[in-house]
Amino acid sequence: MKTRTKKILGFSFSLFFTVFLLELLLRIFSAALPPIVQMQSGTGGEIGKYARTYNSLFTFDKDLLTKLRDKRDVLIEGHPDYTYHVKTIELTDGLWVRDDGFSKVWGVAVGDSYVFGEGVAMKDTWVEVLEKSLRRDMINCGAPNWGFDQYYVLLKKYLVPLKPEVVLISIFENDFYDTLYYDQWINRLFIKKIQRFLNRHFLSYVVMKYFYFSLIKKQREYFFDKRYDQYFEINKSVDPSRIMKKTLSMLEKITVLAENKKIKLLFLLFPSKEMVYLQNDPEYRVYIMQKDQMFRRVRRMLTEKRISYIAFEKLFREYRSRKIYFRYDGHLTEYGNRLSACVISQKLRTMCK
Repeated sequence: MKTRTKKILGFSFSLFFTVFLLELLLRIFSAALPPIVQMQSGTGGEIGKYARTYNSLFTFDKDLLTKLRDKRDVLIEGHPDYTYHVKTIELTDGLWVRDDGFSKVWGVAVGDSYVFGEGVAMKDTWVEVLEKSLRRDMINCGAPNWGFDQYYVLLKKYLVPLKPEVVLISIFENDFYDTLYYDQWINRLFIKKIQRFLNRHFLSYVVMKYFYFSLIKKQREYFFDKRYDQYFEINKSVDPSRIMKKTLSMLEKITVLAENKKIKLLFLLFPSKEMVYLQNDPEYRVYIMQKDQMFRRVRRMLTEKRISYIAFEKLFREYRSRKIYFRYDGHLTEYGNRLSACVISQKLRTMCK
């Protein structure tokens, strides 16, 4: 019995020492790891600094999956395109948003990082520019990486009780995928918390996960060069028909909820940088065709239900010579935000006469 106990202890110590040594070596040479690993783990120079400061904004929520932390006052730095400041304030009990304050809620903007204003100061987000243009209080309820499920929960639980007159809902291409996986993520929230802890504190875990997905399982392909030109995470096993079925179902719920509460809806369809600049590039042809098809289905549904929307793709292509997107990032610059706010303002003036 004692011999067996010694063997178990010896094996445990050897395993612990091996993991410790691996972790130490990886941290010493973290700058040489693939950029996606540096991003996920928050290690390795400027890329890691950006990931650490950015991820400090979020916490887990049982309904929204993730949400902005309370009383955050964070400088997001380390990204090659931008350094910007984020401060959160409480909109209602349990919900913190990136906004500069409000009195009476007239309208709310719901969406992901395109509403949140990733990369720009608060005053330069299209929500704030729109607020100044209309001289009405617009609340920025955007949170990066949200999908349609979160938009619905946000509206039903937090925003409908505030009785806004207008709700603006942003749609970006990753919303389709985020919506598909919401049920899976929300049912595994405890596991997601453990994974986040491992991501933050164990570089060896991130490296093993990277090799498992990209080299062994081959379900995901990562494209991420050192200049941040491209960063895609494509899951080949995803069925587009499943994505659209779930998306249209959630949009139906959102429109019914708004109609029952007599809230005006305006959907904002934002194209990706690739859809604006690379529509004729053979390398991106399949990627862009798939996204075009998804947006076309959404536009058809909204048209059939006579719900207002703005599709920015044609406009952005007309102004493509201007700096609409960041150079190494797919988010809107200050100019892109101002251009968007101008178009939205015109549409709302027509809707709310």
